[in-house]
Amino acid sequence: MRSVVAHLIMTVDGVVNFDVVAGAIARLRDTEEVLADFFARVVEEDDMLLGRITYQEWADYWPASTGEPFASHIYNVPT
Repeated sequence: MRSVVAHLIMTVDGVVNFDVVAGAIARLRDTEEVLADFFARVVEEDDMLLGRITYQEWADYWPASTGEPFASHIYNVPT
């Protein structure tokens, strides 16, 4: 049986609103150690499930993005 792993951005009170926490997440996330761990996990993904809003927000960005290493990965995930 395969594992399902979820990557969620959520506040303690359960509100999912990226705009509210984006600055704090960027400061925590954009370190060499955290990014290395994130991308090590990303390459283990077989599939990706996006919510409707995330998909719509990403739809125009990713077809032309060269943001590596995530761009190569997302282009190879089955649709």
